This record gives sequence, C-alpha cells and structure tokens, in this order.
Amino acid sequence: MKLASYFGITTFAVAICVGAKPTQAALVNYGFTVDATSGDNPGQYYGSFQYEDSTLTGIGEETLSKSW
Repeated sequence: MKLASYFGITTFAVAICVGAKPTQAALVNYGFTVDATSGDNPGQYYGSFQYEDSTLTGIGEETLSKSW
C-alpha cells in the first residue's frame, strides 16, 4: 500500500511539473527576396518584417496586426 501512495504522489508531482511550463514569446524576423520578371517594374526586391508570436495559438487560421 505504501508503494501505491508513493506512485500517486510521484504521478501528481510529474503532472504539476509538465503543466507548469511557462509560455515563451519570441520575436520572429523574416527576410525575403522577390524576383519580379514582368510588369511595370521588373527586378529584384528585398524586404523584411518581424512579429511577436505571443498571441498565436497554433490552432486554425491566425492573423497578426501591423504596427509602423
């Protein structure tokens, strides 16, 4: 019976530790190149953007707002 008690306490402690992971937000930087081969302004263009992913859930379709 004592073994069952230890097993229950250990299971509870592991469940608390696994569920207590804090959420870590990250600042994601993304650079890109566009090769425009036709149109009024063909050429190579470069850009970048960054976002903080703290509001993303990873479930379904998500959007981010922009700030200048």
